[in-house]
Amino acid sequence: MVVRSGNESIVRYNRGFTLTLQVVGWVLILLAVGDLWGALLGKVDWSSSLFFWVASVYVVWRVFSLTGPFSRSFVAIGPEGIRLGLMKRTGSKRSTLPEQHFKWEEIEHIAYDSDKGVCRFRARNYSYELTDNNSPSPRTVAKLMAERMGVQLPAQELLVPPGKRPVPRLTQAAIMGGISLLLTGAAVAGALWMRSQADGPFTEAEGGTLIVLGLLGIILFVSAIVLVIVEVTHRL
Repeated sequence: MVVRSGNESIVRYNRGFTLTLQVVGWVLILLAVGDLWGALLGKVDWSSSLFFWVASVYVVWRVFSLTGPFSRSFVAIGPEGIRLGLMKRTGSKRSTLPEQHFKWEEIEHIAYDSDKGVCRFRARNYSYELTDNNSPSPRTVAKLMAERMGVQLPAQELLVPPGKRPVPRLTQAAIMGGISLLLTGAAVAGALWMRSQADGPFTEAEGGTLIVLGLLGIILFVSAIVLVIVEVTHRL
């Protein structure tokens, strides 16, 4: 998303993306509290609740560790130059880098690679790349930078030699969603079958396995939703 602040155009991640992650985190917290209350009242078995708690704590930690860097990242494009508040990704961890400033006379060779979603430019004899991993909407940034400098972005075929294209995010989301439906369906079907066979016997390991399958399905489904939101966020 692009917001106006004085003479600057500030590109940020869509607030709907970070709000969605925060809602997911709070929903899991409420579910975990409800599960704990059920365990305290003796309505939920402690051993089966342990699986839910471990998965919930991990997902909530990942959700809230993502929302901070995403909400603070920006690219500000003004009349005198640009300000970069980018992210750094180390494995699964994201953090915000110190803010950088460049004047327009220091910037040259702006290009955008639509296949890889990368905005490239040179400044102070260094090459910089803005990608989905460190910057909000590289495509929008490249377009606004080119407009400010009064230049045209080079044709796509002139940017980089052809290479192996990454799997599109929407395809990844579809695959994750399909797997999550299979896992969740297996967990629900197993739970219904166990309920129909009331005279058992069933072990706690069997019940725990169904819970783990269900949680994995939920985690994959949430991840698929996040990928779709990121894809929509990075489009113009």
